[in-house]
Amino acid sequence: GFIYLKTQPKTCLERMMMRKRSGENLVPLSYLQEIHNAHEAFLIHKNNILKELASIPVLTLDVNKEFAQDSNEFTRLADQIEMFIKQTSHPIIGTKLFSQKTI
Repeated sequence: GFIYLKTQPKTCLERMMMRKRSGENLVPLSYLQEIHNAHEAFLIHKNNILKELASIPVLTLDVNKEFAQDSNEFTRLADQIEMFIKQTSHPIIGTKLFSQKTI
């Protein structure tokens, strides 16, 4: 399956500016909007994709809310990912896949 970390382009830009990674300051908001629109078309609306891809499950997580420093939000997201993996993969996968340090 696909895990879509859905974030508004403006939030992405703000986070990029806070990280201060080399080159990220050159990325315009318009480009982030284009990427966002493409992800929405592909993962949510399934526009113009191969029919084989249309049946692949998608977990959409709203990550507009800050989760890196919020352990409750982090745990909520990690639990959703863990459940999605369990539901969409082989049953041999263990019960505790993520810790805050691994994501």
